[in-house]
Amino acid sequence: MGAGVLGSAAGMDKDVMKQLFAAAGLAIVKHVTILRSHWEKDPKKVTRTVESKLKYPMFVKPANLGSSVGISKAHHRKELGPAIAIAAGYDRKIVIEQGVGGKRQKARELECSVLGNDEPTASVVGEIIPCAEFYDYSAKYLDEGSQPVIPPRSAKNR
Repeated sequence: MGAGVLGSAAGMDKDVMKQLFAAAGLAIVKHVTILRSHWEKDPKKVTRTVESKLKYPMFVKPANLGSSVGISKAHHRKELGPAIAIAAGYDRKIVIEQGVGGKRQKARELECSVLGNDEPTASVVGEIIPCAEFYDYSAKYLDEGSQPVIPPRSAKNR
């Protein structure tokens, strides 16, 4: 039971996962993947490249960690460099995603488990209402106040 080595490895690497999702025709958020060595060599060039492809706010993530470790939200250029430095402390590959949602509609954190291999079964979807701006490591494990909502309210009833 479980995803197996290939599925687990592909799912753990956010860059590879996004490439596989895109190849399968699934919608993914706009993103840029950079290497720590490129950031260290020429941070101004990396910043220009990222800003030419994405709009703020952005989420900066180590490509190969879970539980929101090393993830930061950059609202503007002053926060982008420190966010990249944090992620680079955890991984040589960094994924930077354009934030979704906006002033009128906030992004939602939805979770769903899938059990089984030959005949997979999905659990009930749950929504997490974070106690912070987004569901970061502290909101998941340290701070009290994040609330699960199972099943989530529909977008119309929010």
